[in-house]
Order: sequence, then structure tokens, then C-alpha cells
Amino acid sequence: MGKKLSRTCFYCGDAEKEMTRDHFVPRARGGGGGKNIVTACLPCNRAKGCITYDDFVLWAIKVVHTYVQIKSDPPSPISYDGREAIKRQMEAELQELRAENIKLRGGR
Repeated sequence: MGKKLSRTCFYCGDAEKEMTRDHFVPRARGGGGGKNIVTACLPCNRAKGCITYDDFVLWAIKVVHTYVQIKSDPPSPISYDGREAIKRQMEAELQELRAENIKLRGGR
């Protein structure tokens, strides 16, 4: 089978997940075998697909940046006043629909 698989993922460094062989330069982009084969954990191999290493790294940075941004500044739950305002808006829209004789599923 050629080159022996490493015990760590070339892309993320994980050593715990199932390892696979990955074409560093995707075959779809002209990459062959031999020195073009790296060890990749299954999640990284699937995520990389047939994109280039540079594009994969940029994608991974964007994913991590988004995750960190959400963790550091989570969306705040809607306050009681906010929920009440939404409820009043929905009731007003329902009243308008009823006034126009539009039948709604579920009663009223």
C-alpha cells in the first residue's frame, strides 16, 4: 500500500481519531500519489474534500473565528419586554388578517 500512515493528522494534529490517506494536492486538481499522500483524520479528510490546502486552511480559520466570536459574545436571550413586544406585534398582525377575513388554520 505504499507509505505507512502517521499516527497524527497532518491538518489538525489529532492522534485520537481514525486516520485516512489524503492527497495533499487533490487528484481533481492534478495531484498524484507518492509524496502527495498525507495522513488525515477522517473529519479533516472529509472537510477538505477536493479543495487546496490553502483554501482548506482559510476555511478552517473562518470556522474557528466564527466559533470563538459566538463563544465570547453569545446572543443574549430575548428579555421579557422583548418577548411581550413580539407577542403584541404578532397579535396585531393576526387582527389585521382577521379583519380581512383571511381564514387561519388552527382556529380563531
